[in-house]
Amino acid sequence: MKTIAFSMGKGGVGKTTLAVNFAWYLAAKKGGKTLLIDWDPQASATSFFVSGNVPYERSVAKLFDAGNPLRVLRNDSSIMFQADGNERLYVAPSQVALTAGERGTFELEATRRLKYWIDGTCGNFDYVIIDCPPSLGRLTLNALMASDYVVIPTTPEPMSFDAIPIFIQLISEIQNLNTQLAVLGIILNRMSENESAHRYYAQIIREQELYAGTLHKSAALVTMSHDKGFICDDVNRKANRKLLGEFEVAAEGLLKRIRDFDTVKAAS
Repeated sequence: MKTIAFSMGKGGVGKTTLAVNFAWYLAAKKGGKTLLIDWDPQASATSFFVSGNVPYERSVAKLFDAGNPLRVLRNDSSIMFQADGNERLYVAPSQVALTAGERGTFELEATRRLKYWIDGTCGNFDYVIIDCPPSLGRLTLNALMASDYVVIPTTPEPMSFDAIPIFIQLISEIQNLNTQLAVLGIILNRMSENESAHRYYAQIIREQELYAGTLHKSAALVTMSHDKGFICDDVNRKANRKLLGEFEVAAEGLLKRIRDFDTVKAAS
């Protein structure tokens, strides 16, 4: 099982869209049994699969029980369901009560709540994808403590660009506790070749060793996300060839890096 967090610590970079579509791709096109964990109290990833609010007891918010802070779940598959239209994809939904995980009412080991649950419940999956909240708080720490890899989505804009080294510094600190954690790559999202500032920041990012691919700004992707569709759906493949091609290049690049990491680990 490979656990991959999509995280940045900043909102507005398309993190959820990339995480949801990567999970769909792994399940539908690569044949991997995949679990998508919505680890954001805003529940944006959940909304791709569910209309309305998910009951607390059927959501990942259950991992932080404000009424019983010492309750730790290690084996509970009731907070996941099979996605419609993709028999190898499962979803662990979120809801606003997950904000309890950011508060200080839980024991010190609260940064490992998600890891305990994944280790105890998700052993039969090939991939676990975690859509993280846009923050550097306890929920993000939980995700990074539970992950083997982290993908960093960003946009070619000054605030997003400046956030990258801060987030990488956080990752390096987490690596002292989670020695398995590695940065899988930086995905440049919502790129516009017509904007000089975009070209400037994109050039710097593309020169970095961690750069893993670019998705250009696309009205088709905005429409697709609004309609809760997926880049790799058969319905969308012909109509959005450029978007599909860019996404598949990035996805396959990330998978190749996982294989390369596995090779290095096996050799050592």
